Amino acid sequence: MSRKARELKEQAVYYVQCYARQTEVLFENSFDYEFYLDLMVRYRQKHSVCLYGFCLLPREVHLIVYPKAAKSLAKFMQGLNQAYSKHKRKQDSNIIKIWKGRFKSKALESALELHDHIKSLEIMPVRERISEYISDYRWSSYIYRVDK
Repeated sequence: MSRKARELKEQAVYYVQCYARQTEVLFENSFDYEFYLDLMVRYRQKHSVCLYGFCLLPREVHLIVYPKAAKSLAKFMQGLNQAYSKHKRKQDSNIIKIWKGRFKSKALESALELHDHIKSLEIMPVRERISEYISDYRWSSYIYRVDK
């Protein structure tokens, strides 16, 4: 049975989530985080995707993106996550699959919803007790948007 195709809207901003499989940790050290950030920049440029916000957690990726064409979202995420999977397999040959299924995406319908989602994802490290302060967490868009 084939899976249902994604319903994507043209000129929409999307909240995207990716999760690690049960036993996997996506980001084990700063090199992993930096590698994923570099991939985001490369694939964002390649597929004409604007990145409005992000938060990388040890077992999760949260992004807010605007693909210039709706079909670019899937190509961006596929390239990004496949390249990162290849990186992880180079580190550990026992890794077969790191992602839990496909990425999840939700179109954000208003500027207020966009604002709320950016705030929500940037505070995740504090809610998850990974960091005491938002400004101390290096792997979220907060430090790029706000002057210290």
